Amino acid sequence: MPIDYCRTRFKVGSRPAVEFNPKFFDDKFSDIEMRMKVLKMYPKEFAEAYIAYKKGKLNNSEQMIGAWDSSSKKGSTWWLLDPDCAFKVNLNNSDMPLLINTCTKILDLDEAQDLDRRKMMQ
Repeated sequence: MPIDYCRTRFKVGSRPAVEFNPKFFDDKFSDIEMRMKVLKMYPKEFAEAYIAYKKGKLNNSEQMIGAWDSSSKKGSTWWLLDPDCAFKVNLNNSDMPLLINTCTKILDLDEAQDLDRRKMMQ
């Protein structure tokens, strides 16, 4: 996740709790079909967050952790990911994700391979 759409503000046990902003899917993927393809690549939790965001009911950070600040009020755009599954990778004190462009490139490659198969069949 790009750092503009992912954050850690507190810990669950000794591990950083990771929050995700589902606006990522609207902001980065204007084409609805591509947005849905990318969304399906993520765990179901991301789709749940996206649906709650679209309905204006995104407030699970407060419900699960009790965090309350100006950026996590009811109707906010942040979703707390399952602390047992989500983790933060920090290399060289940088939160910049290393493989962020990979997701869309994989989809592009898949579509190109499908097109090649259809051409070969013709």
